[in-house]
Amino acid sequence: MRNKVFALFAILVSIILYSCAGGGENNKNSNVKLSPDFDLDQYTKAGKQYADSAQKMLGMNLKMALAEGGAIGALNFCSIRAISITDSAAKMMNVDLQRVSDKPRNPMNTADIEELKMIGAMKNMHDSGKSIDPIMVRKGNGAIGYYPIIIQPFCLQCHGIPGREINPETAAVIAQLYPVDKAIGYEDGDLRGMWKVTMSEN
Repeated sequence: MRNKVFALFAILVSIILYSCAGGGENNKNSNVKLSPDFDLDQYTKAGKQYADSAQKMLGMNLKMALAEGGAIGALNFCSIRAISITDSAAKMMNVDLQRVSDKPRNPMNTADIEELKMIGAMKNMHDSGKSIDPIMVRKGNGAIGYYPIIIQPFCLQCHGIPGREINPETAAVIAQLYPVDKAIGYEDGDLRGMWKVTMSEN
């Protein structure tokens, strides 16, 4: 059942992105047509579309894992499937797509020095009561977009405060699967990390 739903969602994302491209066959990034004349707003919107689509794909599968196996099921899903789903989404959308955090659970999602600066800037927006806007950086003939990942209530079973949202059984599985885990202590609405979307002009 899970694989069927994932496949249907993947097809839906492909259709949506192809429609936004106008069906063009000559686009290097076939999903969203980007002008050779650099347009920051255009890249910002395109990157948001990529990040939102990947987040929905990952979130839908994660909620299914929670429904089927609770927090333990979600942890097992994330340890096995989260990165592969992100990679599949990136391949489908023909972009370089990464999830990064300053408090990673999987070491492969550890933010580098430049990414930590972006996360810091987003945290400053959050702490000052402002909405967290995407951050765009021009690179070569394209751009890199950074888009916030916000903690939702359902995330707290695995990313909240131990003894409050995270029960002892879940904490034990986290310690087993992720010996160097840093991804706890969050509250609803906190910045979990960000999507990094690298785009080039068509």
